[in-house]
Amino acid sequence: MPFRRALLSIFILIAAIPDAGSSEPVTLPGGVWAIVPPPGFEITPDPIVAFRHPAGAAIVIHDQPRSPVTRAEFERERSAAESAGQGLPGQSRLDAVEEIVIGGNRALLIVISTPTRNVTNIQLQIEGEQLNGVIDAVVRGDAQAVSVDEVKEALLTAVERPTTMEDRLASLPFVIGDLASLRIARIVIGPAVVLTDGPSDYPGLAADQLFAIVQTGRLATPPPDFHAALNSMTTETQRRYPDAIDFSSRVLEERGGQIVEITYRRLIGQSGSFVDGIAWTKVSGGRMVTALCQYPSGDPNAKARLRQVFDSITVK
Repeated sequence: MPFRRALLSIFILIAAIPDAGSSEPVTLPGGVWAIVPPPGFEITPDPIVAFRHPAGAAIVIHDQPRSPVTRAEFERERSAAESAGQGLPGQSRLDAVEEIVIGGNRALLIVISTPTRNVTNIQLQIEGEQLNGVIDAVVRGDAQAVSVDEVKEALLTAVERPTTMEDRLASLPFVIGDLASLRIARIVIGPAVVLTDGPSDYPGLAADQLFAIVQTGRLATPPPDFHAALNSMTTETQRRYPDAIDFSSRVLEERGGQIVEITYRRLIGQSGSFVDGIAWTKVSGGRMVTALCQYPSGDPNAKARLRQVFDSITVK
């Protein structure tokens, strides 16, 4: 889905705005695709793992299921999105789409400008043997220490490093000790791990499956009192799922520490079925640990299985 990948980058990377010091391709934790980072960029873990430059630029790499990467597919999706009122935001413009080949792999180099935010988004979409790669860069217009040309050159160093899921998981900053008979579906930008018990990898397409999206994040200083933060955390979950209803939240006082539990219900669009949602948050190893979960309404065992997964997560 080339055009939708380009759209997603605008919203993720503009918000994600020092030296990796490497002339060799570098892979971000959990990833398959690597680049030689531009001068002055280094890997930072928050708010998402990325290459960042202190002057105001960021590069993230995320892997996608294999699919054709062509200009024709990009234009087809662009037309469909615009017809549905889901094209580029009004303040953004598509400056260039170029078909190229890198290491024998078909790729698209896409440039999107957002003048009102004074940023340029450069994206490389590339076909791979194991997974496709989507490499996004955002450069602020006032970041004079960052060369847009050097950033483009860095994206063109993209190389796939096929590896096992076990090795990808081993590179993450956290460990899931008990899968509760779920399987690892995907590792996504963050990095976050998506787990499920059925054939589909996508929560929006499978109301009859269990899903858990597990990730860690920076811990505030001083650490939060979850009782005091409960309302703001609930509001953030409502913002994430604006279509959800029946919200309820509480702080669980347990032997290992406080756990925030936020529950809700959502209607899954393509299935037309309601699912139950639950978000758990705890502190482990000096990091926030979050699991966003979904399961079929009325499943008597689902919550216990998902909690089993959450309780087993530890930070390295």
